[in-house]
Amino acid sequence: LVRLLTSTGKNKIMRTILLLLVAISTWNKSHALELNYTWKVGETQYFSAKVTDDVSTSMMGMTMKDQFTTTTDFGLHIQSVNENGTAKGILFILNFNVVDSKNTVLASLKDIPNEAIHSDVEVDKKGNFTFLNKVYMITTGNTNVLAYGNADGNSVSTGAQAGNMKVDAYAEFDPKTGKLKTGYTVKEIGNTKTVNIQVKEDSQTIDILPYDFLQFLALPDGHLKQGDHLTVQSGMYKTNFQVKTILPKLAVIEITMNTDKSADLHSAKVQGGSADGTTAIDMDAMDMNSFFGEDMFGEMDLDAAMGGSDMTQEDQAAMNMSKAMAPDMTVNLQASFNPAFGQFEMVAGNVRTKVNTMGLKMEVNSVLEMRRVQ
Repeated sequence: LVRLLTSTGKNKIMRTILLLLVAISTWNKSHALELNYTWKVGETQYFSAKVTDDVSTSMMGMTMKDQFTTTTDFGLHIQSVNENGTAKGILFILNFNVVDSKNTVLASLKDIPNEAIHSDVEVDKKGNFTFLNKVYMITTGNTNVLAYGNADGNSVSTGAQAGNMKVDAYAEFDPKTGKLKTGYTVKEIGNTKTVNIQVKEDSQTIDILPYDFLQFLALPDGHLKQGDHLTVQSGMYKTNFQVKTILPKLAVIEITMNTDKSADLHSAKVQGGSADGTTAIDMDAMDMNSFFGEDMFGEMDLDAAMGGSDMTQEDQAAMNMSKAMAPDMTVNLQASFNPAFGQFEMVAGNVRTKVNTMGLKMEVNSVLEMRRVQ
């Protein structure tokens, strides 16, 4: 449940960012510089990422704390690019290492053959990723499994049932040493096999590739100047977007986000302005639906969502429960981009998630630094 709620919160961030990007394109047309990725067939870009997750879980009067640090070197290989600039390719892992708060190695591999462990991806010229499958690790008391899962949208489907999980495994690791178990070799690691594992209360699912953070590499539409800013409220989540630097070879975009559970669950509002004050935007959900000629926020009764006369007691109770179960999230990130070469350079910051529901409290603070190395 906690993982589901946390994932829901992260998906909410992605939806908010996408709304933000769409909104920018409606008012920011006359500024100095437009940002686009330039994908080239046959090109491979290499990256290094370090994600530290501090996890605190409280249940039935007991509190458990741990820290997981995942270091990954990986590449993005472009296989094809269509006329719209959307690329198809693979994210492949070269090296990775996962340790806990006691510096115990949970899993580690070096010099993995290119493309052996990979995710199939699509990414457009604005940097919007679609993951067709994902690579992740599941920890249990008996084994740590490097698994491969099909993705439905951006969530992994593993087929777990009542604590039992059947996964396609690239490898299994001894949880005491972090070393490969018998039957697996680095040379043959590209071949998966089905294994059954028992998921426990303290089991963790850890992304080996930083999928959540890759989605923050999306670039805004329109031409930008330093100081351009936008604030998007989508339900309980408010995201602030600001262009900190805009130069021919360096663009820095800052993204911050916080949660306000006093806000209406389905309300939406976009406010912002250009750096020179000549252009501004101030729209709510109904304004945007009218402007774009479509329902930007899914199927919902806006009158009821805004607390109108159609809101029944059952609707209100369901909304209050949704608010209580939803994660509190705080985001602080900066992303750097090279406009001259159409390449990402670095993203760094943190995402803090808090869940308090059904007698369970959980807090995860994720700190990330990811940069292009070639």
